[in-house]
Amino acid sequence: MSIVTLHQESSDEFDALAGANIATLRKARGMTQAQLADAVAAKGVPFRQQTIVKIEKGQRPLRFREADALADALDVEIGSLLHETPQFDDMALLLSHMKSVHEKCDEVRSAATKLLEYQEALKFTLGTVARRGTPVSKYVLDQAQTALNYDVEAIVQSAIAVRAAEMEVSNAEMIAAVEWQTFEMDEKDG
Repeated sequence: MSIVTLHQESSDEFDALAGANIATLRKARGMTQAQLADAVAAKGVPFRQQTIVKIEKGQRPLRFREADALADALDVEIGSLLHETPQFDDMALLLSHMKSVHEKCDEVRSAATKLLEYQEALKFTLGTVARRGTPVSKYVLDQAQTALNYDVEAIVQSAIAVRAAEMEVSNAEMIAAVEWQTFEMDEKDG
C-alpha cells in the first residue's frame, strides 16, 4: 500500500467521522442543515446548505477554517467534531437534554402566561355576569373561584415535589438493589 493510498484512506475516514459527528451535533441542537449553514456563514465563512449535506455524507473534505466555524456554530470545541463514539455520544446526549430542558422551560413559561391570561378573562366574564344579573348556579361560581385561585408558582412547586418524591423512591429502590446484590455476594463469598 502506497503512502498516497494510506493518506487517502485516513483522509476519507476523517471526512466520514467529522461529517457524521457534525450531523449528530446538528440534530442534537435541533438545527436544520440550512440553519447550520447560515450560522457558519454568519461567522464569516461562506457556506450553503448543500455544503453541509456533502460534508455530513463524507463526500467533501472539511477545511480547518470551516471546522472552526462549524464548531463555533454548534457551540462545541473543535475537537468534538473528531471524537470517537463513546465520548461523543455522551456530548450529543448532553446537548440533546440541554435543548429539551430549554424547550420545556419555554413551554412552562408560555403555559403560565396563558393561565394568567385565561384567569383575567374569567375575572372579566364573572364581572360581566354579575353586572347583568345572569343566573349562575353556586356550583359553577365555586368552580370559577377555584380556577381563579390557581397559583402558577404553587403548581410548579407541586410538580417539583411530586418529581422529588418519585426520584427519592427510585433512588431508594436502587440503593436497596445494590445492598441486596452486595449481601448476596457476601453470602457467596462467606
